[in-house]
This record gives sequence, C-alpha cells and structure tokens, in this order.
Amino acid sequence: MFIEPLREPFEHLSSILHAAAQLRRRQHAVHRRVGQGIHLHLASNGGQSSSILKRRGTGRVRLRQFESTTQLISNTLDNVTEFLRNNGHAPVVGALDLLYMDTQGAN
Repeated sequence: MFIEPLREPFEHLSSILHAAAQLRRRQHAVHRRVGQGIHLHLASNGGQSSSILKRRGTGRVRLRQFESTTQLISNTLDNVTEFLRNNGHAPVVGALDLLYMDTQGAN
C-alpha cells in the first residue's frame, strides 16, 4: 500500500503503479489523530520535496524552495486500512507486506 498526501505526487505515483493492480494507493495525510489540520509547505518541484517542517538555517545549498503552504486534514492509518477493508480490499489489507508512506519531511 502506498500513501501520499499531495495531489501531484499522488497522481505521478499512481501513473507509475497503474499496471500493478495488487498495489493499493491512497491519498491521505496520516497522523496520530483524525481531523488534525496539517500545514504542508509546497516545494517548487511539483510537491515532490514538500514538507510539514519549515526550512531552517541559511546554508549555501538550496535543494528546494517552498512556493506556498496548504492545509490538509489528517486521518489515521487505522481508518485508512478500515476504509479499504470495508470497500472490497480486505484480502489486500490482510496480506499487507509493504507500506510506503510519504512522511513529508518528518522521517
């Protein structure tokens, strides 16, 4: 299962994984609480280097620029997997052996 909170990276990931029907993809901002507002700083590379953390420091190396900020509403991993179970994907959730989750810079 692949979880990505932002639309552009999610669409890119989905296009790559389209042929792998057994891999489930969900667009969610996962947090320890449901309904938490999460501010994401959107990067200038289509969101692929976006972060929940503000850029710190004044170093010489600039890997990315944050163009804007958006707010997403969080969900829990338990709710995401329950949704999948309740919508015909219980066997996939039961056999889950890979979880790729973009942590938006909080890893």
